[in-house]
Amino acid sequence: MNDLTDTQNTSLLSILTNFSDYFNSFQLNFQGLLAQANYVVSTHPELKPEYDSLVNTASINYTKLVNIKNTLDSIKNTGASISNWFRNALGLSSLGIVPLVIAGMSAAAVYGLIVEISKWLQQTKTFAAKLEFLKAQEAKGYSPDQAASAANKIYGEPDTEQTFLGLPIKWVIVGAVLIILGPPLVNAFTGNRK
Repeated sequence: MNDLTDTQNTSLLSILTNFSDYFNSFQLNFQGLLAQANYVVSTHPELKPEYDSLVNTASINYTKLVNIKNTLDSIKNTGASISNWFRNALGLSSLGIVPLVIAGMSAAAVYGLIVEISKWLQQTKTFAAKLEFLKAQEAKGYSPDQAASAANKIYGEPDTEQTFLGLPIKWVIVGAVLIILGPPLVNAFTGNRK
C-alpha cells in the first residue's frame, strides 16, 4: 500500500512527470562539481571534506536515479502518461489502491531519494556560489587565505571534521576503544573473571 501523504504524492507526481529535467539538473550539477576537483584540492583544501561529501552523496544515488529514469522512460515508450500511470498506481483513480514500485523501490523510498537529491542540489548550488566567490576574490588579487576568510564570513566555516569510511573520526576512535576494552569491562563489572 502507498505510504505517502497526499502532499508527498502530489510532489512526487510533479517531479516524476518532469523527471528528465530533474535528472538533467542532477547530472549538470554533478559534472560541474567534478570539474572543480583540482581547484578545491590545490587552492582550497579546507573545502575538500565538503566537496568529498557532495561527490559521495551523488555517486551513491546516481545508479538509483538512472534506474528511476529508465523506468519512467519505458513507461513513456509504451505511450502511457506518467501522470495517469502514477495516479493508477496510487489508487487515485477508480482502479483501487495498488502498491507503487518504481525501479524496484517503493513510493516512499523514491520520495526519500528525491528529497535527499533536492537537498544535495541546494548544497551544490551553495558550494558552487562559494567557489565562484573565492575565484572572484582571487581574481581581484586577494590570496586564497584572504578569499577564504571573506567567504567564511558569508557562507560560514567549512566542515573540517575528518572522517574514516564516512564516519567522524571521533566515532571511529570511540568504537575501536569499545571493541578493545568492552569485553574486559563487561567481565569486570559482571564478575566473570578468567
